[in-house]
Amino acid sequence: MTPNLKILVLEDNGADADLLQRELKKSGLVFTCEIVQTREAFESSLKNFAPDIILSDYSLPSFDAVAAFAIKQDMAPDIPFIIVSGIIGEENAVDLIKSGVTDYASKDKLFTLIPKINRALKDTEEREEKKLIGEKLRVQTAELISANKELVFQNEENKKRATELSIAYEKLQKADEDLKMQAVIRLSEKSFRQLADLMPQMVWTAKVDGMIDYFNKQWFEYTGFKDVHAGQDWMPVLHADDVVPWQETFNRSIKTGKPYQEEFRFKDQKTPGAHRWFLCRSLPVQDIDGNITRWIGTCTDINDAKSIQEELEQTEQRRADFIKMVSHELKTPVTSIKGYVQLLMMILKEEKIELFRSDINNSLFRIDHQVSRLTGLITEMLDLSRIEAGKLELKNELFNLTELVNEAVEDITHTNPKHTVNLYPEFPCNIYGDRGKIEQVVINIVTNAIKYSANGDKIDIWIRKANDNMVEVSIKDYGIGIDKEEHKKIFERFYRVNGKLEETYAGFGIGLFLANEIIERHNGSINIESEKGKGAVFTFTLPIAS
Repeated sequence: MTPNLKILVLEDNGADADLLQRELKKSGLVFTCEIVQTREAFESSLKNFAPDIILSDYSLPSFDAVAAFAIKQDMAPDIPFIIVSGIIGEENAVDLIKSGVTDYASKDKLFTLIPKINRALKDTEEREEKKLIGEKLRVQTAELISANKELVFQNEENKKRATELSIAYEKLQKADEDLKMQAVIRLSEKSFRQLADLMPQMVWTAKVDGMIDYFNKQWFEYTGFKDVHAGQDWMPVLHADDVVPWQETFNRSIKTGKPYQEEFRFKDQKTPGAHRWFLCRSLPVQDIDGNITRWIGTCTDINDAKSIQEELEQTEQRRADFIKMVSHELKTPVTSIKGYVQLLMMILKEEKIELFRSDINNSLFRIDHQVSRLTGLITEMLDLSRIEAGKLELKNELFNLTELVNEAVEDITHTNPKHTVNLYPEFPCNIYGDRGKIEQVVINIVTNAIKYSANGDKIDIWIRKANDNMVEVSIKDYGIGIDKEEHKKIFERFYRVNGKLEETYAGFGIGLFLANEIIERHNGSINIESEKGKGAVFTFTLPIAS
């Protein structure tokens, strides 16, 4: 407890003030007292007298305890505030204490005041001690964090840290109910800024309207700005061609409340005339009701990573060129072989050769089937290469969807007699698109259905009306099925379902990828419904021709 206590008394009754001081002296307290009656005197004493505790009457002619407490909270929130009154009721006293007033004592029972003063001063000392301990812990934490010199750029870690910072701000928004929670807010704010200064990225925060109110030290070190206000203008830092795109992106994010992630070029202060690529992210911080309270963002130097990415893209281009070359070299002899096989089959048909006719026909049939299959794989590889190069062309025409599906089914059943393919054309319609590519989609999906239905004997196909002027084609098999966690992955390039059973099936893993790309280029969509061991239903939609 303070040896010479400084007590500020807000009291307009001189007799009550004297009685109060006598009671304090009788308890053995050593104190200096200053008595005020008006708002001006009260504010002056708070500033100049700097009391350790405030004892206030509840009602004065031109002032009252409620107003005095509000002023005290604004100027010196940590000073204990006890109301000493003879007219306030217990119910009002409880309400005031709930609003933050330290305690209440009746003028008729001044003997209860001393313990309350002692308790209030003790609580204040404990809070101060906790602040000192907390400050020491923060300093020690900062020293430990600064010792870690192996921080590296990792996009996923950046996302995680940005999320942690957002959570820290959300906690700050909730911590405003009392003095203890206000201390937590101040502590969190300081910890956040210490953590942000230790991050290799540039970190900033902004108000709801987008006005920047904080940059970490990495921003100032990179830009050369001296304070936040100078740093609010991003234009001097950005590449001239990125100024308008940045403004549009930032303003759109503020308007819609949605996060953004874009790449921009910043001037390199160390190399005049040069620029470096940065990945800029922004996330809204929301309160418990989902209202945006502020924005938090990072700018990460990805210049070196982008150079590596460009090298990888060049390597990928070389791979695509290689695939095209191999496909071309393979397709030329395969086309010749197919021509000769068809010629031999025609000769066998015209010439009435009876001996070994069945064996020859069967062998030629198998050769033709394998050549067709190889041609299909080569076509898929070429399509893959064209898609990757952005050069897949669609030869659009008007055609009947039911006729196309029926023709594809006839071709498939001709080479797969063990399976029955049932077609249910519930909605006949015309489609405007690339007939060959759509047929390729049907063949890919039905062929997969047959391949993964070794123990099944039928495939069902429905053509039905969908919503929004769309038609849907659903292909159902009764085979091995696919785990739900792999539903999205099966449409990825080169992806094949993992598992002991699936490894026995042939294929490059590009059929469904190509099917998805083709359908999307026709403004449609494709999806799957399946469970392990319960078969699968692939459904794709297409716009109906007007």
